[in-house]
Amino acid sequence: MYDSLAQMPYLLAVIIFLARVTDVSLGTIRTIHMFRGNKFLAAFIGFFEIIIWLIAAGQVFKHLDQWYLTLAYAGGFSVGNYVGMLIENHFAIGNELIRCL
Repeated sequence: MYDSLAQMPYLLAVIIFLARVTDVSLGTIRTIHMFRGNKFLAAFIGFFEIIIWLIAAGQVFKHLDQWYLTLAYAGGFSVGNYVGMLIENHFAIGNELIRCL
């Protein structure tokens, strides 16, 4: 895998971007579950969230001379926030309806 990344360095940027989108989206979902009281599910999601974050951040720090990886990292964060909100709206995890008569 690392040989193909050396031959196609922009592939690493795509992988970092997608990893950040995934980990930030998981962070949004984890936070919602945490506030809803789903402690174990929030901890389970957080475990995978931090593993993905460590791998993505590690690759950026390892290749600081490649500026496009930093842009992919930052772009993945931005898009991850948006995707996390879309997922939350799709599943309506954070919406509750209270009716008073």
